[in-house]
Amino acid sequence: MQKTAARLENRYVESAVYMDTLVTIDVPDPRSRDECAAQVDRAFGWFAHVEKLCSRFDENSELSRLSASPPGTPVSVSRMLFELVDFACAVAAVSRGAFDPTIGRTMQKHGFNRNYRTGAECSSDIEDAVCSYQDVLLDSDNCTIALMRPMVLDLGAVAKGLAIDLAGHELNSYEHFLVNAGGDILARGYHSPGTPWGIGIRHPRQPEELIDALVVTGAAVCTSGDYERSGEAGHHIL
Repeated sequence: MQKTAARLENRYVESAVYMDTLVTIDVPDPRSRDECAAQVDRAFGWFAHVEKLCSRFDENSELSRLSASPPGTPVSVSRMLFELVDFACAVAAVSRGAFDPTIGRTMQKHGFNRNYRTGAECSSDIEDAVCSYQDVLLDSDNCTIALMRPMVLDLGAVAKGLAIDLAGHELNSYEHFLVNAGGDILARGYHSPGTPWGIGIRHPRQPEELIDALVVTGAAVCTSGDYERSGEAGHHIL
């Protein structure tokens, strides 16, 4: 994965494309640039790991193999994938289905079947079927998942957040850092002495303007809009 690093005075900034988005890690005042570069590389490694685990564009990913399993069959999965699916289903339950990780087939039908970076397409032979998060059976003791109806899971709304958290954990030895993955941001400490991180939120209808701005430290900021990606039937927020 090609990376770009900016060795600015008193900070280390590196960017790379993962999970179909530009990811930037900014570490002000690193103790050692070489040490910082190594830790940042390990932080980026979590994005690669999570992407490989749960990409629906890779037929060999663990998520794709789970989606292709026969309905009702318990499938042994890694603890990380289990926790991701468990979290997604918990959010679905709290939102009463407004959020639902079983939306993958619908995403494909709406034209979101191509990886924007690689061009790889995902396809499925699954016929239209009524399904929801309630058709996902999780067994924590045995770390298995059974999909009770034909479906395609899509963890795009939660996987990047996990990767950001893991990257942040990798950078725990630094008091100040920011991880920005295409609008999903984890900020710790300060941008510069005494100055918290400033996060601008782009106006969805006026690209050159901000609709709001936040000043944060020790917090996460996540945004999503209907203006970046579109399919055959409209934007990606269904």
